[in-house]
Order: sequence, then structure tokens, then C-alpha cells
Amino acid sequence: MRKAIFVLTFFTVFAVMAAETEFSGFADTFNAASFKHGDMTASRTRFRGKLNVYYGDTSMFASINAENNGLSDESVIKLHEAYMEMQIRDYNLRVGKQLIIWGNSDGFRLTDMICPLDMTEFVTQDFDDTRIPISAVNISTMKGPVELQIIGIPTFSESEFPLQDSPWHYVPNNMKGMKIQDDKPENKLQDSEAAFKAAFYFSRIDFAVSGLYVWTDSPLHKINGDNLVACFRRQKVIGIESSCTIGKYVLRSENTVHFEEYMEKENYAGFKKKHFLKSLSGLDWYPGEDWNLSGQLYSEVILDYAVDLNKDEIETTITLNVEKKLMNQMLDISAMTYYNINQKDMYNKFLITYDFNDNISAEIGIDVFSGEEGTYSNQSDNSQIRTKLKYSF
Repeated sequence: MRKAIFVLTFFTVFAVMAAETEFSGFADTFNAASFKHGDMTASRTRFRGKLNVYYGDTSMFASINAENNGLSDESVIKLHEAYMEMQIRDYNLRVGKQLIIWGNSDGFRLTDMICPLDMTEFVTQDFDDTRIPISAVNISTMKGPVELQIIGIPTFSESEFPLQDSPWHYVPNNMKGMKIQDDKPENKLQDSEAAFKAAFYFSRIDFAVSGLYVWTDSPLHKINGDNLVACFRRQKVIGIESSCTIGKYVLRSENTVHFEEYMEKENYAGFKKKHFLKSLSGLDWYPGEDWNLSGQLYSEVILDYAVDLNKDEIETTITLNVEKKLMNQMLDISAMTYYNINQKDMYNKFLITYDFNDNISAEIGIDVFSGEEGTYSNQSDNSQIRTKLKYSF
């Protein structure tokens, strides 16, 4: 709260001096209830104000969230983003709390590992809303068709997960009742994170190479007596991605290699280090008349596999998304399916969105979790119907 007030005051003073300012934002309300029990699984009302301030080659941006959670009846005001951006010759420098989005996959994290995630409502939030801004120094430059980007992250940030009183909170049976101990980085200089990316843009094909030296933002777990230890470990990752347009089709590929990745052992008995591969292939088809069809094949492969690991040697998930716009693109109907072949569980998301005008939109949809076992099936009781009303300005 104090940080939000300080930043807003600083921006107000800067805005008085600036040549141009812009204020925008939105207010929305979201509610959801489970099919099985009729209980509310989510209820929140949010206001986000965004301020852009321009002064020559320097600009500043800040956004503040004011949110009320209807389930816990708690309200909070907090800073969302706040950064300064400067153009210095051919280089763009952005310093402060910001969102950094990498990769070209839909709903999966491969190279998109810079920002942690808000998983307090599992996977049901819009993917763009799940990223948590981080404090970073972000330097980029364009040299013809090549964009170079270097990111330094001085402080560690972790993902957010459901609290114990949340309907989305899930604990495996062998972990219930255990006290949780944290094993986190100490935010010293040697605990900083870094990433680089070289992207190449041509008329029909784009591709990029990236490298990341970061921390896991979701904890790994091990059982130590009566305690459950939540551990965060280093990740060393190389990524390659590409996107190619062929007529009405877009071919996408994204791949990462994780070197000496920490893996949970079976029954959370400890960790082992293994090289690890992630691979995604996607195909988007735009046949016309506002149809959009896309499919993805996502795989994780553990090299030099050991039978006492808590994961399969190869794990595969497929997705399918169908979208149709009607009524001069005012009505949007979409259906997306995630199916994990190993666990045989599934997540289906159906949405209908109607734009009354440029400012007001309404959404109704359902989220269905099913399967025999696995992450999605664990949330089967939370299959829900959802509504959202949004006003943008």
C-alpha cells in the first residue's frame, strides 16, 4: 500500500513536468460456482488504473490494482507495474517492475520463464492475467531484422498458489498435516537471475534463441521427517523457437533444454539432477470468415531416466482450440481442450464473449476438469460456470 502511494505520488510530480500523459484502465467483476456443490469457487471485483507519462525520449508507466475478494471478503490495493523507459541511441532501457513475455506457445511455459505465475485459481484465469510482474533491468536493441535483449533480475519472486481455505487448494494424501518449511534464495547478489534473447524477424519466418539462468518460481518438494520442505533451485535453460506463415497456416515450434534440472524423487524422498527437454509444435489455421483453429503437441522428456523419479520418462499433452467470431466480431465463441495422454485427464474451457461496444464486454463460460488421475482430475470438484463483466476506459 505504501509503495503504491509513493509511486503514484512520484508519477504525479513527473506528470506535471511532462509533455504528455495518458490515463486508462478497466474495472471488472468475476464470479464462478462449481457444478457439483454449487459453492462459489471464485468471486472478485477489480479496478486497474494505468498511467503513461512521456517526456522527450523518456517515459514512465505505472498501474495499480484495487481488488476485493468476495470469498475471503478481503480488499487490497497494490502496485502492479511501475517502470521507467529510456531510448539511448539504438538501445531501449526499461528499469522497474514490469511484465516480460517470451515464447509463442498457448497455455504452456517453455521459454516464458521470466515472470512467476498467479495460480490461486489454478488454470482458470486468463493466461495473460496469471503473470506476476517482476523487478528487472531490461535492455533491448534492433539491428536490422535482429532484436537483442538482455534481462537482469536482482530479486527473487515466486509464483502464488491457493491458500488452505481456497477451494483450489490441493494437497496429496501423503503430505496432509505436515508443516511446511521454505528453502528460498536469500536475494543476495549471487542469487540474481539473468536471461538473454536474440530474435530474427523475416517476411514469412521468425525465430529466436534464448538462454536463462533463473530460479524455479514454483517449489519442488521433499519430505523431511514430519516436515514438508518447499525448495527453489537454479535452472540453466537454452531455448529455440520459430514461427512460419504459409498461406492461411502458421506453424509454431518452441523447444527448451534444461541442464541438470532438479527432479522430485518418488514419494518426495528427495531430488535427482537430470537433463530435461521440453518441446511444443503448434499449427494455427485461419480458413476465413473469422474462424480460427489451432492445435498443439507438447512433450517433456527426461534424459538418462531413473525409475524412482516422480515423473514419467516422457509426458505428452495435446491441445485443440476452436474459435469463431460473429455479428461483425462483436460475439466471440471459443472452446479449448487440454488432454494429458499419460494421466488421461482433461481440462475443457468454453467461453462466449460479447462486446456491447468498445468499452463494455460480458463473458459466460464453463471450466470442466475430468480424468482418472493427474493435475486436472484432482480439481474435478471445481468444474464451474463462470461470468465476467468488464468496463474499459
